[in-house]
Amino acid sequence: MTDNTLLPKTTTSLSSWVLLVAKAIEGYGLDSKGIFQQAGMDLEEIKKPHGRIPTESMKRVWDIAREQSGDPYLGIKVASYFQPNVFSALGMALAASHHVYDALKRAHRYSQMVSDGSSTVLEETDDQVFFKLIPREGYQSPPNHFAVEGILGSLVHVMRLIAGDDFAPEAVEFQHEFDGDLQPYETFFGCPVSFGNPKNRLVFQKGKIFEEHAFANSTLTCTLDQWIEDHLSNFKEELLSTKVKKYILKNLAYGEVDQQTVAKELALSP
Repeated sequence: MTDNTLLPKTTTSLSSWVLLVAKAIEGYGLDSKGIFQQAGMDLEEIKKPHGRIPTESMKRVWDIAREQSGDPYLGIKVASYFQPNVFSALGMALAASHHVYDALKRAHRYSQMVSDGSSTVLEETDDQVFFKLIPREGYQSPPNHFAVEGILGSLVHVMRLIAGDDFAPEAVEFQHEFDGDLQPYETFFGCPVSFGNPKNRLVFQKGKIFEEHAFANSTLTCTLDQWIEDHLSNFKEELLSTKVKKYILKNLAYGEVDQQTVAKELALSP
């Protein structure tokens, strides 16, 4: 299995996305700090900028929040609180994109910034564009279905900042099953919503996603794109440096530790 996660063999989400979940929990009048503590997390620690939270820990939060709120629409509840800075630099770059199609390409390119528990696929036909969210195979904790609903709902929220409040996909399709009332979903997304599908995806009509955004800013998006690329690259480099130092300190007492040995043990090129 190729490990495309930011932390080795562990899927994670951006801490600011996790804080949005906490905000939605508080919207029910619930104790978000208590719920996170039940899940084994300190909400104050999560507030550190650009942190990463394991998917497995968040799965427990989603489960407890669903139980205590009694709300089967928890995912779109979270999305209703969304603001671009929740996705850090990516959210701001999305909001400043030239049009919805430009934002979709950017969301696909940098989706790992928000969560690496899923990969994204952007596909096109002559008259439609499909944005797919696909759980990564081989990991213990695929994203909770509320998280999938929340992320896709948040993306639609960004699209409305670009194309206007009336903008809606042509359809929204989820993999998981749901046998309740679809009206809250269809009211939120503004289009037909279905469940039990082969993929999680947003479906767009091409004719509706190329209208120029009045407040697009190419200078800003270029700067933010570069920041995102540097951040993701530096994150991986810092993680690798920490692994190398940890290995050296652990094995130094047993004799010399050379470059080839370290590279072999950590599966690196010497």
